[in-house]
Order: sequence, then structure tokens, then C-alpha cells
Amino acid sequence: MDIHERGTKKWTSLMMPEHHGMLQKMWSGLLDEDMPVISEDKQEDMQVDIECAVKYDKEIRVTYHEERSVDTVVGKIASVNHRQRRLEMLVPEEYGLVFISYDKLVDTELM
Repeated sequence: MDIHERGTKKWTSLMMPEHHGMLQKMWSGLLDEDMPVISEDKQEDMQVDIECAVKYDKEIRVTYHEERSVDTVVGKIASVNHRQRRLEMLVPEEYGLVFISYDKLVDTELM
């Protein structure tokens, strides 16, 4: 005997639009991440990684906080803009040129 489970299909016809909206809001809220607090030691380590990546033209993995989630990109640093406090990274596969604010940095790792 094979039971064919329809999952949520059988319940969606009973849901009101308000329920659907509330469920979407609840699920999106569960995936949100707050900006982690970065210690001074970690900030110094990230600064050393960034300086080495620029000096030796190496690829670097940068993890940063972007709109309630954490994103990671791998690429080369095109320039460091100290006046605007941001990195300008060249990420060829996905994004092209990416601008990352110093305040949003979570982690760095030389490749």
C-alpha cells in the first residue's frame, strides 16, 4: 500500500491570505541574523589579512553582513578606500566589482 502525501497542498486551500502573510513574515524572521560583535583582536587580524592580500595580490575570502544575513565572496582586492571606509573587491565569477564597508566585515581569510 503506497500512500501519496500531498504535503501542504491540502491545507493551502483552507488558509486565508492573512495567514499566508503571517507565515511568510514568521519564516523570514527566523532566517535573519544580527551583526556579530567583532573583537579588537579579530579586527586587527582582518586588517593584516587585507594588507597582505593587497601587497601580494592574493585572493581573499571576505565574509560580511548584508541586509540581515551573512554573505561570503572570494576575490582580489582592487583597492582600499580609507576615506569612505570600504573595500573594493573584484569578484569575477558572480558579482564583478563589490563594495564592502569596513563596518560590515565579519571575517577574512587569505586563500
